[in-house]
Amino acid sequence: MALLSLSPSTKSINSISSTVLNMKRSLSNTRTVISDTKKIILNRTKIKTQAVFTSKSLFQKRRDAIIKKEAEDQLEASNLASVLSPGFATEKSILNAGKGFLGRILSAIAYLGVGWLLKNLPTWIGMAKEFVARIYKGVSIVATFVKGAIGFVGNMFNLLSSVAQNIASFDFFDTSNRVKDTFGQLNQNLSDMSSSIDDALKLMTTSLSEGIASGQDAPPLGSEGPSQFPESQPSTSSGTGLNGTAYGVNLKALATATGAAEGNYDSVGVTVRGGGHGLGRYQFMTYRSDTTAIIRKNAKAMGEEAIAEDLLKRANGSDRNAARKLLKYFPAKDQDSLFSEHATNTLTQIKRKYRDASVEFLVKRFGAAHISGSFEDLTSPDALGTTGAMHGNKIWKEYQKASSSSSQAQVSSSQQSSPTNLNVSSTSKGNFIQGSTGKSTGPHFHFGPGTADSKLAQQGDKFPGTYYSDVRAVAFTVAKHFLSQKKSFSLTRSNRNISPGISDNDLQNALLNEQKVHTRNGSDGGIDMAFAETVRMPLSVADVKFRDDGFGVSGTVAGTNVFVGHGAMGSKSDSFTGSQSMDISTITPNTSGDVVSVVDTRPAIDMQALSQLLNATAASFNSSGMSQIDQTPQTSEFNMLNNFIKQKFLTDLAYL
Repeated sequence: MALLSLSPSTKSINSISSTVLNMKRSLSNTRTVISDTKKIILNRTKIKTQAVFTSKSLFQKRRDAIIKKEAEDQLEASNLASVLSPGFATEKSILNAGKGFLGRILSAIAYLGVGWLLKNLPTWIGMAKEFVARIYKGVSIVATFVKGAIGFVGNMFNLLSSVAQNIASFDFFDTSNRVKDTFGQLNQNLSDMSSSIDDALKLMTTSLSEGIASGQDAPPLGSEGPSQFPESQPSTSSGTGLNGTAYGVNLKALATATGAAEGNYDSVGVTVRGGGHGLGRYQFMTYRSDTTAIIRKNAKAMGEEAIAEDLLKRANGSDRNAARKLLKYFPAKDQDSLFSEHATNTLTQIKRKYRDASVEFLVKRFGAAHISGSFEDLTSPDALGTTGAMHGNKIWKEYQKASSSSSQAQVSSSQQSSPTNLNVSSTSKGNFIQGSTGKSTGPHFHFGPGTADSKLAQQGDKFPGTYYSDVRAVAFTVAKHFLSQKKSFSLTRSNRNISPGISDNDLQNALLNEQKVHTRNGSDGGIDMAFAETVRMPLSVADVKFRDDGFGVSGTVAGTNVFVGHGAMGSKSDSFTGSQSMDISTITPNTSGDVVSVVDTRPAIDMQALSQLLNATAASFNSSGMSQIDQTPQTSEFNMLNNFIKQKFLTDLAYL
């Protein structure tokens, strides 16, 4: 029984002993875990301590870098004081000193964007100018179309009236030319309307980069365009037509030189490779768009469009005789006008690429362009074997001769005394103003025989009549006065436009023809002279009054037997001195001397380089107080801007 009772007790003791052993092992394991945890905490604490010290060190280094950058930016600001406004560079540099990585990248992109904008800005400015010019021209085209439409309707009624008058007077063959003249006016109205439509379509379909309205093409994208220093850029052109200049080149002398090398107004060139012929004094090719436009326009005015088109087609082949017949539609005045436009545009293109080109260089390259089509092509021969370089040298020799003879002629003419007995006003601010009073189709001066009180304007449709030569002499004097001021006008009865540069002989013939047409279709011995702008009579006018015979406000040209009519309301007599019975033979044109054109071959002062040198000198004195001036290279404003952006870009990248 005793043995049986001890057996459970023994099992309990063994169980307790086992439990104690397990507890001992657990405590030992816990001690190990605690020891490992301690090691981990110590390592983490050490790492955090090192990170704090590293962060403090990096912060100090960053702070030192910012201070260094601020000092360098302040130094840059003093060197850029001539480019940016005072104080702006320093303030902007300090504000930008703390930019981060992304900020500096965006800043660099912004600088590149500004450079791109400035590089292309001349093109956009040129296109904007052309857009504005086309708006103004569009308004003018609309006005011309409306005027032509109104005139067409009015002339339709005039045609019916003319037919009725011929029937009433039994003039079935229209010997009075009433119907014929009215049909001519109708054709002119239709021509004006058609030309307006063509011009409007051209305005709307032509690229804005072509200066068809402003007269100057926009520079290509990425080109430097005109200089930003106006004083260093020569003037593009001055004067009107061949009487002007372009970049120092005398256009009249250039025209003479080209004519001497090419031919005369009636010349026709040989057939070129591929077909076509040169026409006239300057040998403009028959396939040129501007040449064909002039030919078609004149042929249309003559009612010979079909004939001209056939001749153009044959002339652009190998038919030289057809080309010779085209000269009928390509008169001397149109040849001169086209040459003036062609020369100015070509010289502008040369000057745009070679900004420091001399007059000799411009003339020679123009000669090359005139024969080969490109001022860069100096080696390609034409049908006669002449290269661009050969032709340019020939043009330059002839240009020198023409410039020399022109200067001598102008000096000689300037020494002539100007007549004073006509009392011509140098400022053209007389009291008799161009108007449209009386029976007038528009503002113009009407010169007629007799005084303001006489009735010599009705002499029985005879030619010549009393004082007819006096009328032509007065009209010639007035015409020469306004032509010397580069003003054009129209002889309205004969539908002839007179522009500066016309010879005295051609002007006298035009006035004689105008007087004959006026005598046949209007009052006897009259001459009508219309200006596009409001002008005043340069001769003294007396006894101004309103005539009730259709001439409106009229007055007597002082010292002559000629009256001027259709003056504006408000015109009044001039005060003048001299005899009323002055001999009309003493009337001569106002020959006040023109300015002598002198070709200066000396190199022009580079104002741009001079400006940069002065700026560099001022910056040198401001930054270091040194008195020695460093030599500054002659660079363009675009190169200077590129260098600045490049330096700024590299400086920003260095601090990323």
